[in-house]
Amino acid sequence: MKHFVYEIKSLKQLKTIVRQLAQDPVVATASAVLLHVFTYSTDTQYIDEMKQVIKAALPQVIIVGASAVGQIIKDKIRSQTTAISVLCFATGRVFVKGASYSNLAEGKTIEGLRNFVTDKAELQGVEVLANVKGLDNLSFLSALDVLPEEIPVFGCGADADDDGNDTLVFDDNNYYTHGAIIVLYCGKQLHIQAYISVGWKTLGKSMTITQTSDNDMSIVTIDHKPAVEVYKKYLKIENNAQFAASVQEFPLIANRHGHNMARVAVASTSKGTIQLAAKVHEGEIVRIGYADPAAIISAVRVALQKTAAFQPEGLLAYSCVTRKVFLKEYANEDNKPFNDLAPVCGFHTFGEIFRQGGHVDIYNCTLVSVIMREGDISIHNQMPQPRQDELQGHMSMVQRLVRFVEATTLELEDANKQLSIIATHDQLTKLLNRGEIEKRFKIELQRVKRGEENMSVIMMDVDNFKDVNDTLGHSAGDTVLRQVSAILQACVREYDLVGRWGGEEFLILLLGYNPPEPTAIAERIRKLVEAADFGFDRKITVILGVTSARNNEIMMDIYRRADAALYEAKHKGKNCVVKK
Repeated sequence: MKHFVYEIKSLKQLKTIVRQLAQDPVVATASAVLLHVFTYSTDTQYIDEMKQVIKAALPQVIIVGASAVGQIIKDKIRSQTTAISVLCFATGRVFVKGASYSNLAEGKTIEGLRNFVTDKAELQGVEVLANVKGLDNLSFLSALDVLPEEIPVFGCGADADDDGNDTLVFDDNNYYTHGAIIVLYCGKQLHIQAYISVGWKTLGKSMTITQTSDNDMSIVTIDHKPAVEVYKKYLKIENNAQFAASVQEFPLIANRHGHNMARVAVASTSKGTIQLAAKVHEGEIVRIGYADPAAIISAVRVALQKTAAFQPEGLLAYSCVTRKVFLKEYANEDNKPFNDLAPVCGFHTFGEIFRQGGHVDIYNCTLVSVIMREGDISIHNQMPQPRQDELQGHMSMVQRLVRFVEATTLELEDANKQLSIIATHDQLTKLLNRGEIEKRFKIELQRVKRGEENMSVIMMDVDNFKDVNDTLGHSAGDTVLRQVSAILQACVREYDLVGRWGGEEFLILLLGYNPPEPTAIAERIRKLVEAADFGFDRKITVILGVTSARNNEIMMDIYRRADAALYEAKHKGKNCVVKK
């Protein structure tokens, strides 16, 4: 395998390059040649002329491409130009399919795409070039989730210099302003890996997206207030013509499938709605994100180390334009070190496409680096570890400010954590207080209604507790409550919930158990309390009422049934368990 990378400034220059390639034996004997065109132009006539020049000299090549704002060409970042990547495979094969989103919205086309990616032998990787601007349907990405988890999926959203919604992706014969190009890389000797580097962290409180619009591409409200208010409150950024440019480096970050995903604002409306570069969902929890220069460089360094060990022969780089805006003169450090390992070609994107944990999604603020090789790693061809320049000048100052903010935030979070414990826990027993256990009760009940789990409830009361207080004193009563609370916590799992309901009454929520386990747990609690030494010459016993949540019940239905079981236990002579 061999990777050729060029910057093209004129058709005349392109003619010279493709003629030279036609004479190269690597190209002439290749099993497949894939040529990427990343161009500043959205003029299809100009792109057609490039295609004609390429096909005249290299009729066997497969052409795919996208419009782009900035091109990554070897160790340089360029603009207002065209980058050409020529991947020549010795034994590998390449298959391309294009489709418009309007067609992909149809179930049959989605099924056709699923068949396209699953019926190819020796599939090693899938590339997606898509129109993400103005996007209203990315459901086709879910078709790629059916692939074995070890198959990397990578790619990006096209962009355009005019900052409008008209972007292009294309193949040999078609152009799409509202569609995608799928490239399949196949071959027994072909090896492909893809890495994603981030470097954005979260700051401040968690917030809930309470209303979306435009097929989840816009946030109308956050915590039931106009979405732009978040930036006005925390960053003093007004909702005006400069809003998108001002907040670009402070995306909203959600956690999806266990991974942080940034969502960059691209515009705002007069009513306070934020328009995004990728989808969100109502109910998602988000926080404001910020860029940490050291974390960005560190994440790239990890990818570099893995890349060097892989011994790549070709490398594609898809880097979010937000990284370029933030890093300024250090933007080259995202890509330049990789070129020491293999020729690099790519561009600054409007959204990056990547697969993590088996799920394909659109990302922002990331660098997706794709490395390829044919054949095995050679022990005689160990690559040197590439170097990255250390941060200097204003970026070094930014890094110090980030450290200051993080240290201050950690102190505030510790203080808030302590305040939260005070607000949600009973001070004597350290169990959840009445308000918090009731809140958790309602939350878990919603999960029961959705069929996500089973839930059982135990109500418990300490027998003759008033008599303990009256005869032995309130300090003895406090000892009983603390020790009984410790027994309760020891009898349940970490994710079960125990709270003080009031006085000497306790409520236990057991999650995921099936009958008769909850009754057995209640009986174990009863026996442990009865056998416990409380430090005075008197036995302490408890009564327990047990029940399980049923379909379509509200919290009060379950509570009344558990309380009725407790009442029955009291009239059975105490020190017993009753199930309802």
